[in-house]
Amino acid sequence: MGKTVIQDKIHKINECLVTLGANPDKNINTLVGLCGELLKSDCSLYLHPNGNTLNLQAHWNLPKGFTCRFDTDNNIFNNLIKSKTETIQVINNLSKTSYVKNDVFIKENNFNAFAGVKVKHPDKSPGVLGVFYKKDSSLSEEDKRALDIISLAINVEEQRKFAQKEKELYRIRLIQNEKMAGIGTLASGVAHEFNNMLQIIDGYAKHANKTNKPEDIREALEIILETTAEASKIVKNLLAFSKQDKKEKELCIVSDLADSVLVLMERQFTKRNIEIKRKYEKDQFAFVNKAEMQQAFLHIIMNARDALLPDGGALTVSVKKDHDNIEISFADTGKGIPKEDLPRIFEPFYTTKGSLGEGSVEGRGLGLFVVYGIVQNQGGRIEFASKQGHGSTVRIFLPEVKKDETRSEEGKNEARKKKEILGPGPLNILVVDDEVNIRKLLVKHLEKKGYKVKDSESAKEALKMIKNEIYHIVFLDYIMPGVKGTEVIDEIKTHSPHTKIIISTGIENSEIIKAFKKESQYEFLEKPFTMDEVDEKIKKLTGDTNG
Repeated sequence: MGKTVIQDKIHKINECLVTLGANPDKNINTLVGLCGELLKSDCSLYLHPNGNTLNLQAHWNLPKGFTCRFDTDNNIFNNLIKSKTETIQVINNLSKTSYVKNDVFIKENNFNAFAGVKVKHPDKSPGVLGVFYKKDSSLSEEDKRALDIISLAINVEEQRKFAQKEKELYRIRLIQNEKMAGIGTLASGVAHEFNNMLQIIDGYAKHANKTNKPEDIREALEIILETTAEASKIVKNLLAFSKQDKKEKELCIVSDLADSVLVLMERQFTKRNIEIKRKYEKDQFAFVNKAEMQQAFLHIIMNARDALLPDGGALTVSVKKDHDNIEISFADTGKGIPKEDLPRIFEPFYTTKGSLGEGSVEGRGLGLFVVYGIVQNQGGRIEFASKQGHGSTVRIFLPEVKKDETRSEEGKNEARKKKEILGPGPLNILVVDDEVNIRKLLVKHLEKKGYKVKDSESAKEALKMIKNEIYHIVFLDYIMPGVKGTEVIDEIKTHSPHTKIIISTGIENSEIIKAFKKESQYEFLEKPFTMDEVDEKIKKLTGDTNG
């Protein structure tokens, strides 16, 4: 009879095990429920420690209204964890032990018997799988064996969960390492370009300083302005890659994301006889993680460059609508990939480059693996097509987001409201920046636009000025010696809550700046910025179109 009972219980356990899915947490909950049913208990629980607290991981038939945390030292689970025993522990007559007074869970639910066993955990102290009875219960040997088997099954699921976490951490580290490797490649090219730009700026500035001809001075200034604008664009796009990955997604124009990467690579491509062709349909929107998508585009573009070396060729980047998706295509005229290698193209550490492949260009075989993961995280898909000797095409498909066309009219109404709030007369503006030349430039530009402008070189001095006068707008350098930027902002809020603040900063990714960005009172100027951007920020905050 006993043999039939244990065989029946093992059969039920086996039936349960073969139906478990890919989610370890869900599987553990199923196993805890099976434990309670097979052992005919009133309640079954699985807990494991986290600091001074025992966290309830899974349960079956939990008493209604239960809110108790297992955070006291004198409870039955903690005592089992701390004990040296590795076997199943059975305690009857709980009403005659100290637990009935000190263990809230036992006391509130009138439990009188407990059976539990430790469950090994891969990254912390062991947990406990336990069952409770209202009446005394003498666990049979088949019950103990069933409890032991289920505890081992939970341990396996914990191992799976731990492995999944480690795999995800490994993936994140791979992405960040590849990201930094990409930045290194970009930086070497950008440094070369910056040396050329500095040579142009320095040379034409000195030439303008020596010449007396107005036309030569005008030409020098135009070339300097063009060169600094190009340098500014490169710096901003390079900074985007240097930031850690963000989890947040945002509405982006897909062609702008692609272009932000192409801007960094275009000069390198031109010097290597690689032509970049752009084919963009107007303003295709997607809701994506901006930094991750730029990273994906970077790797695809770098792969295309390597495929086109040393002879050159063309890379065509297109963005178009494809049913409910946006298709981003990167087509090169390079070497192509052999047909037999195509099924492995997204595998980690597979490459046709460097020491791992047959090519002369260095490669680690992680680029497309990282791209594949990024695209999946955005809810998209990726396709790769290639023919040896005829080039390769990478296609990314992202879910399209249709821009609300009513927003433009709402924006106009909002601008009119802002204008009405400001009242008549020119805007009163305060510029706070410890960099004297930046401050002077802003003051001159704003005064030329017809605004009333005052300036301060220190945050401490600015605080006094804010207390004595109301300003429509404050341009604030966030990082200044002496007083923290947050203190200046708090002071503005206290004395003039309607004042708008434009923060100039190079630390856009800080948690404080992220918090500020959620409020409509603030706008941000990333250094280096242009005077056109200054005008745009004023217009956005106030609706003022002066000048």
